[in-house]
Amino acid sequence: MPSLRILCVTKFYHPRIGGVETTVKELCENFVRRGHECTVVAMDKELAGREIINGVELIRFPVDSPLLGGLNRHVWNHMKEQLLPGRYDVIHIHSYHILLSAQTAYLCHTRAIPYVFSAHYHGKGHTPIRDLLFRAYHILGKKILEWSEAITSVSDFEKSMLLRDFHGLESKVTVIPSGMKMFDDVPVGKNSDSILYVGRLLAYKGVDHVLRGIEWLKKRRRIVNFRIVGSGPHEQELRKLAEQLGIVGQVAWLGEIGEDQLGREYRAAGALVLLSAAEAYGLVVAEALSCGTPAIVAKKEALVEFLSEPGCVGIDDPSDPVKVGETISGVLDGTLIERIGPFSHKIASWQAIADEYLRFYEKVIRSRRGSA
Repeated sequence: MPSLRILCVTKFYHPRIGGVETTVKELCENFVRRGHECTVVAMDKELAGREIINGVELIRFPVDSPLLGGLNRHVWNHMKEQLLPGRYDVIHIHSYHILLSAQTAYLCHTRAIPYVFSAHYHGKGHTPIRDLLFRAYHILGKKILEWSEAITSVSDFEKSMLLRDFHGLESKVTVIPSGMKMFDDVPVGKNSDSILYVGRLLAYKGVDHVLRGIEWLKKRRRIVNFRIVGSGPHEQELRKLAEQLGIVGQVAWLGEIGEDQLGREYRAAGALVLLSAAEAYGLVVAEALSCGTPAIVAKKEALVEFLSEPGCVGIDDPSDPVKVGETISGVLDGTLIERIGPFSHKIASWQAIADEYLRFYEKVIRSRRGSA
């Protein structure tokens, strides 16, 4: 395949932690290693500016008001200058849930510039007000999807939600799972009294359910330590909750950390816990399992697909502290999980997934030329 010029548009980028952030970073770095040119346009309050990291050109603009759902006048002005026919071979927009994506899609459409779209679709807003706005957004959202050349989903569940909410897209949607980071196999002692969360600190992620489960265990004289990797707008509420529950000393807030440390955290944890109410995939579950660490997930949405992987167990009602506490205890004690792995094709390396995306791009480009 000849060298491609690829533009990715996304809300945030590494070192921000999250499934979309990791996906864009890993894909772009793998593309660059294969000789392609990658530019990423994103937002970041602290890291605004232009730089090259691991061969990827990053252009990050200040964040506008969060009340505008990702609408960004700085990105708009930049894109008006840069989005020109023929400038890029592939324009890849990530995330249905932010107006930044809608801005870019609209400019592409009005200038007859093709783009592909990765929805990372949750199917709902995560508060009553956001859900109301989300449903109103469907009118524009449907156009964004229809204007695209092709759409990717990370799971069969996400694809089913898209086709449920937007009819007529069947021929456009391709399922390509997320990859996983192949962390160095550094010897790290397992801590059978420690659990781990990795991701953005948002209300729907269910970290509060984990804290209440830890309190329930404490009342039964089982002390479990909880290490939290990531940051987000819900952090202060979670800190207050930990204080109210009397478990402050059992919770470590690690914030954003480097990949080497993240690999050590995965390997050292007795279990990863992700009780999210909405996931299109659940990348951190795949990463934990690949590091030999069992995972506890909510039996919700795409997380259910991991339950067939040896080493993953589910909780029917993650809001029940008793069920959460009992499941954590059972996994840490080794009574709920017999083995971890071998895994299905759903858990693949980023190298393999990047190759799959390049084949996807090539197919799109061939189709474009054939219809020209």
